[in-house]
Amino acid sequence: MSRKPGARAKWNFPGSEARLWLPRGPEFGQVELWLDGVRVAILDLHADAAMPSSMIWQSPSLPDDYHALVLTSESGRLPLDSLDVAGKAGRSK
Repeated sequence: MSRKPGARAKWNFPGSEARLWLPRGPEFGQVELWLDGVRVAILDLHADAAMPSSMIWQSPSLPDDYHALVLTSESGRLPLDSLDVAGKAGRSK
């Protein structure tokens, strides 16, 4: 979890699909989500009470290649949990 607003996190991953898991809570706010340099979503992580992580975003089908997912906090603190990835890119043959 970030210590202050404006935090940024990045995952580089090989695959054809990604699912992002994040918690919600009173100290969290809006987060911009960028995939391969294109803004794909603005997520609202604010909730009146703390909520455990859940899948909050799923990518469309992607080319089975390397990708970058960036989260940037627009307001509130930025929580991080996990990114599930599916696909064959990057695996040894």
